[in-house]
Amino acid sequence: QESGKFSETEPRLTHNDLSPEHVIIDEGNVSGLVDFESAFGADPIQDFALWDFKHGKAYPLKYIKEGYGNPQIFLGDFERKLNFWKIYRAMGSLSYCLKEKKQKRIDKIIKIIEEASKFFG
Repeated sequence: QESGKFSETEPRLTHNDLSPEHVIIDEGNVSGLVDFESAFGADPIQDFALWDFKHGKAYPLKYIKEGYGNPQIFLGDFERKLNFWKIYRAMGSLSYCLKEKKQKRIDKIIKIIEEASKFFG
């Protein structure tokens, strides 16, 4: 239901596993990305949501946003989509962690879901 409220997004090639170990830094600047085995066409905000879900505490999303080449993506319903995709990603991780009985990770994921859900009231 929530996704129906979003404006349409033209799919782009997304990394789908963006994390610090996949970012190449040269003299303090991002010079490339590696490990595209999970790449697919999707809403590019999914990459931001995955980064924020997995690495947002250690590496705030604001730095990724500053270096992104298309600032248009941050207009309109960016925050709504970001939180929606973060919950979506968290639910997938939660399913795995419940199956594997990873309680510390479960607790962390639940906190992320609760925080992202606040956006929707």
